[in-house]
Amino acid sequence: TCLVCGTKAHKNELFRVVRRPDGGASVDETGRSHGRGAYLCSNAPCWYKAIHGNRLDHVLKGFVSLQDKLVLEEMGKKISSVQTGR
Repeated sequence: TCLVCGTKAHKNELFRVVRRPDGGASVDETGRSHGRGAYLCSNAPCWYKAIHGNRLDHVLKGFVSLQDKLVLEEMGKKISSVQTGR
């Protein structure tokens, strides 16, 4: 389930953001990384709301650094543009 819009999909169709043991956050491309995870769909507004609000911090149960948020924002833009064909 997408943590922002609530879209239900198979986990292969969603993108997992993980809070790593070192405290950093990143997209888990394998779906098997250790750490607390949160799922996002491919919609750019969901990525924006998760990153710029406090939803991602809340779901991952920890502070997500500004640097990690910027990296996640760029990843969200890439994913959204691939999905929409732009």
